[in-house]
Formats: sequence, structure tokens, C-alpha cells
Amino acid sequence: MRSLRTLRLMFAMVTALLLLGAIPAHSTHNVPVVALAIDRRAPTTVYAGTYGGGGVFKSTDGGESWRVSGLAYIDALVIDPMTPTTLYAGIDNVGTYKSTDGGANWSSAGIGVITSLAVDPLTPTTLYAGTRGEGTTFGGVYKSTDGGTSWTAVVLFETTNGWFGEYCFPCGGVSALAIDPQTPTTIYGQREPITVYRDEWGEISWWTPSAVIKSTDGGLSWNAVGLVDLGVRVLAIDPLTPTTVYAASDSGVYKSADGGATWNASGGLVGVVASLAIDPFTPTTLYAGANDAVHKSTDGGVSWNVNTLTGAGPVSSLAIDPRTPTTLYAGTASGGVFKSANSGASWNPTGLITWTHISSISANPSSVVRGSPSIVTVTLSAPASAGGAVVGIYSPYVPAPASVTVAEGATSADFTLSTSFSTEDAAPVWIYAFYGGLSSFTKLTLTPGSVMATMRSPAAGSTLGGSTVTFDWNAGAGATQYWLTIGTTGIGSNDVYGGSQGTNLTGTVSRFPINGGPVYVRLWTLVGGTSWQFTDYIYTAATQTKAVLTSPAPGSTLGGGGRHLRVECGRGGDAVLAHDWNDRGWE
Repeated sequence: MRSLRTLRLMFAMVTALLLLGAIPAHSTHNVPVVALAIDRRAPTTVYAGTYGGGGVFKSTDGGESWRVSGLAYIDALVIDPMTPTTLYAGIDNVGTYKSTDGGANWSSAGIGVITSLAVDPLTPTTLYAGTRGEGTTFGGVYKSTDGGTSWTAVVLFETTNGWFGEYCFPCGGVSALAIDPQTPTTIYGQREPITVYRDEWGEISWWTPSAVIKSTDGGLSWNAVGLVDLGVRVLAIDPLTPTTVYAASDSGVYKSADGGATWNASGGLVGVVASLAIDPFTPTTLYAGANDAVHKSTDGGVSWNVNTLTGAGPVSSLAIDPRTPTTLYAGTASGGVFKSANSGASWNPTGLITWTHISSISANPSSVVRGSPSIVTVTLSAPASAGGAVVGIYSPYVPAPASVTVAEGATSADFTLSTSFSTEDAAPVWIYAFYGGLSSFTKLTLTPGSVMATMRSPAAGSTLGGSTVTFDWNAGAGATQYWLTIGTTGIGSNDVYGGSQGTNLTGTVSRFPINGGPVYVRLWTLVGGTSWQFTDYIYTAATQTKAVLTSPAPGSTLGGGGRHLRVECGRGGDAVLAHDWNDRGWE
């Protein structure tokens, strides 16, 4: 089980990094606009929630221009219908955030992994949040009656079937919410599928498919009302006849005319539909955002016509001006926000959605010998604002700094990256930079050849032969100089010797102690001309020995006349006293 979980986590991390890196590193219409909200009192004020670094953007001129309003990776965005300077945003894997000043500032409003939000149109301090389950926790619906200050779980799906397993994947959740505008205790939601596994081998304990669910008591109880396993993405309610409900799904649009009791496919519109919008004055007119265009129906979904905006990519969000419903906005998956002033007959792109984010990261040189440094440059899409921009840095292969600061008014900053302690010998080293909710990465290639020298003799761990020792080492690879430090007081000490050996592969050192104690030798290698690396060796010092008479042999008979004595000196003695015997006696 643990191994399977770890594998899924690794896959998710790698996928996230690749997707982040794949986002184009220029600031235009290239992040998905997943939510749109319009100020009812001042409809030229429009908010766009993006699933990307910029987060929420705000326009006060009907989309002519946009400015970043904060946050990042928006999953849901709703506006208080009575106090439109109050907004709520659901952020992927983070939680709910609230602004009471039109998006100028945001504060946490609790609960995490939000996938949908809905505000009670009559009592807007009451709101509902759909959450996504993960790991061993199911998703569900939470309710707040105090504007997001506190939340209560109104449905968590484990209460239905129990747990009886080790993990779930998927773990359910509520990915769409819609509130009856006339009777706001009636709520519809899209429950996502749940599969619970009994063990790490993938044996299923139980599962339940996706379905539309409904509550008529303000979320206290819920019942499934159909559209099982159809992948519903959006729910929309007719504002004048709220028993009429539309569902956009992975297989087209479905309609219920009886409050969800029965459903029928709507007008032959098939394929993935990710967004819906209903004309508030003429609710038989509705719009559907599909993968290829915006589709329009003027007969309550009986029939649909392609309403242009083709070629802009999937339409992930739609919004209608509440006062002038001939004005529409369409948020796309990669082309920004488009606007129509003639009920969708034609569309024009709005102003650029742009913000300061990481533009690129590069290494110079881009290929180095392992152990050599490289200068890494991070570049922003625009000059850093007051206080500078702190760019996050990460590499799993080399000890990179956690961040680097781009100074106020500058667009780039450099830092030196050391490869001395790289986990890779000869392989690409990937370096990532994060800022403004986006990421960029670069590849630094390490080439082999930076290999430290190693001692050949004396053999590591052996006893030295005396007070003078010659050391011999191999050349290594990419080495330009060698250095020896020798001591007796601990690893790395140099009380006996310390000095450069140049490019020599041998070095003779005197003054070794003759006491049988430990001797610490450190062989340094200058690799690539820039990085000193070392290997430690421990030896045993020689011990003192007495002088030995070798000739004449001990115990033999001395001949006549004078004789010379031959003595083999011991180690560690100060002098050897020897006498010759001749006819005159000992001399």
C-alpha cells in the first residue's frame, strides 16, 4: 500500500512539474480562465479567475484592461450579489479566500481543496463549498452562515458507505454547486465518483459513481437525482422557473423540467461542455461553452446553434451582464477572455491578462565538468516591484539556494551554482525557478572527468615504515594540483606536514613520529581548476626498535686479531655505540 501511494505521489509531482514547465513563459492569454463574475451594480467591473499564476484579475472597464488582484490557481470564484465588493475564491489544494474590498486584499476563509462555491442569493452570508477528497478523506459539502468565518460539514460521503478500506482513488467530492434563486434552501451539486481499495494490491472494497445530488433543507440531507456517471461539470438554474435545471457534462447538455426528478439530453449538443450561462430576462436563451465554440439556444435547449468564437480553444467559463444580457464574456482555456456585445453573434478579445512572473532560467555555461560552477540567471516577465521579487529555486540534483531576489526595478538576478556535491556524475541536472505562480526550468549538463586522486601506497590502514615516508597516488581525472596535509591530532590535522605537491604524483615527508599512534593523511585534489576535493586516510606510525648485532653472529667464536662489529640500527634511537676488538683490546 505504502509503495503504491508513493508511486502515485511521485507521478503527481513529476506531472505537476512538467505541466508547470510547459506553460508558455510570456504573459498573455495562456492560462485557463475557469471562472467569471460580474458586479451586478457596476457591470463593467468583471473578475476573471485563472488556473494559473495570476489568480484573480479585475477589469473596471468592461474588459478593456485587466490588473492582477492576487492569489493563484483558482478553482472557483463567486461574488456577493448584494455587496459586490465581497468575493470568495476557492484555490486548488489551498482553501477558500475572501476579499471585502473588490479583490485588493484577500484573507483565508478556511477549509481546503475547494472545487466549487455558491452564495445564497437572498442571504449572501450563507455560502456552500464543494471539496475534493484525497488519500483517505472523502470530499463533500461545507456550509458557512457567517460569510466564511466558520464552516460545518453538511455532507461527507463516508457517512453513506463507511470506510472499509485502506485508501481511495478517486475520493469523491462536489465539483459543481447551484442554488435555487427563489428557494435557496434547495441546492444542487455534482457528486464525483469514489473508489475505495481494500489493500495495496488494488482490490476494490466498494465504489460509487458520479451523480447529481439535491438538498431541499439547506444541505442537511442529500439525495442522488440522476445523471449517473456522466461527468457533469456545471449546473445552472432557470431564474424565473427554478424547477428547470441544466447540466453541462462530458457528453453534452442535459435538462430537467421537474427539479431533477427526470433528465433529458438537450437538443443534440454532444461532446464536452464546460460552461453554461442563462439570460436572466429571457431564460429560454442560454449559452454553452464547448471544446470548439460557444453554442446558443433560444428555445430552452430544444435546439442549439454554433454561436461563433470558434478557434479560440475550449470555453471554460461564461458570464452574462445582469443588466444588459446582450453582453457576454467567455473565458477560454488558453486564449484569455472574449467579449460579445450582440448576444454572441460576434466576439472580440478583451485586454491582455498579464502579470509579473518567471519568464526563464538559464545556466552559463550550460555544460560543465562535475565539480565546476555555473552562473544561473532567473529572468522575470517585467521589472520587479517595490521590495524586489523573491524567486524560488529548486533542484533535486545539486545544492541550490532556496531563493534568489530580483532587485526592485530589475528583471533578472544571478547566482552561482556549485556542482561539487552533485548527486549526478554525468547526466542532465534540472534546475527549477518559481515566481508569480508559474515555473521555468533549465538543464545543466555535467560531463565526467572530475575524479579525485586516490592513494596507491602506503596502503590505507597500514603501518608506516619509519619517520620518513614517500606517498604515491594516481592522477585521478581532470585534476590540476595536489596537496597533502598530515597530522596526529585528528582527521584533517596538519601538525606534521601541510603543503602543495604541484602536479607530482609522489611526495616524501619526514618527521613522522615513531610511537605507534594514529597518523591522519588528507590527499587533496584540485578538480577542474576550481574545486578542491579530498580523501582521508588513516595509518599507524612506526614503533621504536633496539639496535641488533648482526656480525659476528651472536654465540659464534671470535677469531684472532681485530674484528669489526656490524650493527643494524633500530628505529627511534638517538645513537648506536660500537667498539672494535684488536690486539690492543677494545677501542
